[in-house]
Amino acid sequence: MAEDYHRGEMNVAEQKHTFDGFINVSVYAAAVLGLVVMFLSMVFGTDLGWLTAFLITAVVGGVIGVLLKQGTAYWMTVAILGVITIIAGFLIVALFGA
Repeated sequence: MAEDYHRGEMNVAEQKHTFDGFINVSVYAAAVLGLVVMFLSMVFGTDLGWLTAFLITAVVGGVIGVLLKQGTAYWMTVAILGVITIIAGFLIVALFGA
């Protein structure tokens, strides 16, 4: 059985596709998680208001998306998180004040 193996003759297209997908998902998740951590760090760790921190995070998220050539899923995730942040931010300010 072992003598049937010849190095370099196996079709690895499926393995390469799986590995590329894993790397893409890892980069996507790391970018989104990094943006969330950055936003929360600026809101709770500095004197910046939530809206200023949101704007800075949005700019950094845009730069990251362009530099890492992220696809539609990244942009939709960032947009949805942005909408949720804006709604929650204004709602919290309206209910509890600044």
